[in-house]
Amino acid sequence: MVERVIVPLALAVVLGGLVGLEREFHGRAAGLRTHILVCLATAMAMVGWMELHRHLPAESALRIDPGRIAAGVLTGIGFIGAGAIIKLKSTHRGLTTAACIWMAASLGVVIGVGAYALAVAGTLLALAVLMLLVRLESYLPADAYREVHLVAAAAEGTLERAREAIEGLGLSVHSQEIDLELDEGLVRLVFSVRMRRGRVNEEALVRRLRELPGVRSIGWRHVAG
Repeated sequence: MVERVIVPLALAVVLGGLVGLEREFHGRAAGLRTHILVCLATAMAMVGWMELHRHLPAESALRIDPGRIAAGVLTGIGFIGAGAIIKLKSTHRGLTTAACIWMAASLGVVIGVGAYALAVAGTLLALAVLMLLVRLESYLPADAYREVHLVAAAAEGTLERAREAIEGLGLSVHSQEIDLELDEGLVRLVFSVRMRRGRVNEEALVRRLRELPGVRSIGWRHVAG
């Protein structure tokens, strides 16, 4: 009884808690308690079905497929993961947390069928990905996407001069928008640009745009690619 039930449930609490602890340190809503409960619930479901299967007589007409149980559990966990994803305008937050929730559920399934070594190895690899690769990502020469917002006087050539200033720093302009419905003869320009992360100084771009005639304000925000 202890080996079949207590040990896997306790292991689910420990391993699910390790993954949740990393999310808790990063201030995510789905943190320690959520990951423990997800891992514990999936482990309990698998252990329960395995116990039911163990107590069924060989001649019973009822057949239990653990694979289907696991698939159903992981599908249901997807709804919790989807709730962890927040869309903020053109960016998304919570993708890593959603993946961690699904990872915790998978750990519970693996623990529930008794593959403890696999569960421990999976937890260690997940923690390595979460804590080590985040540092590596900052050094990778990946593209970054920004939106540059300008409010300037509605004069001829304003759009062209602003675009030339942006491209002069090596940025690639993907699209541009212009809003002529501002008061006092002003125009709003929005440029979607791509830049190589770490190679362009954002302050240098702001200084370059500020030198343009008629510029009243400059806005800058991160967007998804």
